Amino acid sequence: LTLDIEWRYSPYEADLPQPTDSYRFYSPYISNMQRLENGNTLINEGSNGRIFEVTRDHEIVWEYISPFWGKTLNNNMVYRAYRIPYGWIPQLAQPQETPIAAIDVRTLRQPGAAVVFAPHFYGMDAGGAAIMQQAVQRGSSIYSPQSRPAIDAWVRAGRERFGDVVLINRQGGVKPVVKSLRAGRSLYLLPDMDLGRQESIFVPFFGVPTATAPALPRLARLGQARVVPAVTRMTPHGYEVEVHPAWPGYPSDDVTADTALMNQRLEAWIRAMPEQYYWVHKRFKTRPAGQPSVY
Repeated sequence: LTLDIEWRYSPYEADLPQPTDSYRFYSPYISNMQRLENGNTLINEGSNGRIFEVTRDHEIVWEYISPFWGKTLNNNMVYRAYRIPYGWIPQLAQPQETPIAAIDVRTLRQPGAAVVFAPHFYGMDAGGAAIMQQAVQRGSSIYSPQSRPAIDAWVRAGRERFGDVVLINRQGGVKPVVKSLRAGRSLYLLPDMDLGRQESIFVPFFGVPTATAPALPRLARLGQARVVPAVTRMTPHGYEVEVHPAWPGYPSDDVTADTALMNQRLEAWIRAMPEQYYWVHKRFKTRPAGQPSVY
């Protein structure tokens, strides 16, 4: 026993911005850790329901956020967590472990808010949950209330379940969204939509003039936020979320050019997996004056 610190994992080793994000790795009670046979360390951040394995070089191998919230106390705390070797349960066949790529969260964890450009791929909800759990310090999303209160409460509970998320009522207009961004709360935005002639501008999309909401550049400029694309792909084993670098120099002073650039980059992602894009939104529904409907 030397009383020397041989190894540690703290907000500094987690590479969290100091001091603003120190709280993202903190639990005032319960919790535990376990040194594993492979030299890694299992850490249970109990009060936040977060369990993860980290290497000696402070690289997170995998991360799990408990989705089980109490009915009496609204929390997902985990008292203790231990990794049990497969050999402890010899009556079961050893499962095959499938490696998955971790989300690169460095862009999203930089100081200041980000508008996360999340295109309408089928995995968008899973991608949003993963990003709110693992990446942003505080998040938000624009929400359309449901007409039936019971369904509305059920949907809201599901969308607020992962991470520190605030749902902003779409009917409240732009001001609450801008205020949230300027307060440092990132926005998970799905702007690739045709919202009709009054709320859209016509820019090319697969070579066709397409009514497209200019929400991405406008909200990023008003909210003084960077734009970070995040594309979610469904796979036979689950979902893959790819967080791209922030777009430099975006937005510019030309909202039409910025919206056209959004569509141009979106096209490349769609061409890679056209079967996973949400075509039921009828992106070509609103036509320029004098042009017939394509549907």
